[in-house]
Amino acid sequence: GAEQTLGEAEQAWSRFRLRPRVLRDVSRIDTSVELLGSRLATPVLVGPTAAHGLVAPEGEAATARGAAAAGSLLVVSTRASRELEDVPAGPWWFQAYVMRDRERTLALARRAVSAGATAIVLTGDVPYLGKRHGKTRLDLLGPAEPGTQQDPSAGLEAIAQLVEATGLPVLVKGVLRGDDAVACLEAGAAGVVVSNHGGRQLDRALPTAHALPDVVAAVGGSAPILVDGGLRCGLDV
Repeated sequence: GAEQTLGEAEQAWSRFRLRPRVLRDVSRIDTSVELLGSRLATPVLVGPTAAHGLVAPEGEAATARGAAAAGSLLVVSTRASRELEDVPAGPWWFQAYVMRDRERTLALARRAVSAGATAIVLTGDVPYLGKRHGKTRLDLLGPAEPGTQQDPSAGLEAIAQLVEATGLPVLVKGVLRGDDAVACLEAGAAGVVVSNHGGRQLDRALPTAHALPDVVAAVGGSAPILVDGGLRCGLDV
């Protein structure tokens, strides 16, 4: 598309305004959070992006060390440039696609478990690869072989399959609707990630800042909700 969603991401957060309280005891500040079994110093995680080796020789291994040093964790992409076994540095999660070869999906997820992953993040918003132009067009790995392409027939059953195969909590990434969030949780997800794939998948999709309240209201505190897209500073967080 015209990258309209991409351009709206940062603006959507910047339009919110804060309502600070006064005369509250803030002499001790704690930003730590307990998230799916990991104690983190910050509620800011490093989301999954492909091929870190393009910008640093050690790739995802270096990113994981940086995240761990900040008291956070890295979500390692299926399209990582390093072997999963090279990545661990503190807690980390594994991002999975539902590929046409379903057994390959499950085998890769099991391998992530063996390498130390503590959760699976299932990308649910790429049944087909969106048309990408300009800044969002980047072919990192060349054409995928048919078995590793995303499976457009994948449904909610993929959540339970990953849970059964790995024994880990599974979060679904790419949720923009409250009813979708509830459906994912009812199908076995441990949480959801409100995301529009950085504006790289479906143009004119809702900005995540605007989608978040609907998802929060629908989930009602029953599971963790994460959000990405356009977050650039502590004020956004």
